[in-house]
Amino acid sequence: MTAGLTSTANLPTGGASASTADRYRIGLFAWGLLTAAAVFPLVALGGLVTSLRAGMVDPQSVRVPWYMLTLSWHDTAEAHGIGYLIEHGHRQLGWIVGLLAIVLAIWVTLASRSRTTRLAAWLALIGVGFQGILGILRVELNRAGWGLELAMVHGVTGHVVFALVAAAPLLLSRGWIEAEPKQVEGGQRFRKVCRLTLGLMLGQLIVGVWLRQFGAGEWSWALWLHLFLAAAVLAHAVMLVVRTSRSGLRSVPELRWPSVLFLLLVLGQVAVGTAAWWFGAGEGAMDPRQVTPERAGLTTAHVAVGALALTTIFLLVLRCSRHLLSASQTVSPTAEAA
Repeated sequence: MTAGLTSTANLPTGGASASTADRYRIGLFAWGLLTAAAVFPLVALGGLVTSLRAGMVDPQSVRVPWYMLTLSWHDTAEAHGIGYLIEHGHRQLGWIVGLLAIVLAIWVTLASRSRTTRLAAWLALIGVGFQGILGILRVELNRAGWGLELAMVHGVTGHVVFALVAAAPLLLSRGWIEAEPKQVEGGQRFRKVCRLTLGLMLGQLIVGVWLRQFGAGEWSWALWLHLFLAAAVLAHAVMLVVRTSRSGLRSVPELRWPSVLFLLLVLGQVAVGTAAWWFGAGEGAMDPRQVTPERAGLTTAHVAVGALALTTIFLLVLRCSRHLLSASQTVSPTAEAA
């Protein structure tokens, strides 16, 4: 074989050399899973805070971590409303997620030999910390007129941080560590479609956050862009499922079932978004008195399902890099014969 060319036969088991191969640790994987699972209700509560317009119920941004434990829930709800408890529940959960992320980053650093896994754990911690700082600045700078802009950034980065944290347990899973990359027909095309779909989802997220804060109104272009991106994401979700049902990719269940899950989440996102719009979510009213329980529940569900969909397609992109050989690793029969 010509020097410098790599064939699939020369790839070591799991796609890593014996000196750098990681070992599956169920305790570490479970902790990573727990950390990611804790981020999801944090994102959902953040969406509920926005739906109820309760982001500024307490002008003091930083309180002690055990503040919620010292509150009288009944008296507080009567004096300040349920939004006060929801907002502080969101902040309290933020403290808990931060502690979980710190332990995860340190544990991975000490236990894992994979630089990629260690990097993912520290990126997750940095993301959680950055999101917390944004939340603090959103309250502190509200008097200066920067509260709304920071709230929008906070809403976008919350979904991104959830995806980053969810990457850690994926990289710590047995399936990832013991995976052997394959060269399958249509694999490179599938990888490109996954990346494009992720880009569309990020664009959809940004426009969606804009609409949640301002509504359609005079920003009708944002509504039409939101609908266009939704249609594009749905079309790509169908395309991914169709491609994984073909002969080549059908042999890679690590890609097939996440594609099906992504399609189901996108369909759910469209259904919940349509229902939320029916109950007036497009008005973007800033007055909490105009927010009905149906509208708050549906818009929050729309946010939560959207976070799951974005995370699923992000993890699918990562799975492609692990389970499919890249173009530089594949060797054509002509080159191998040479």
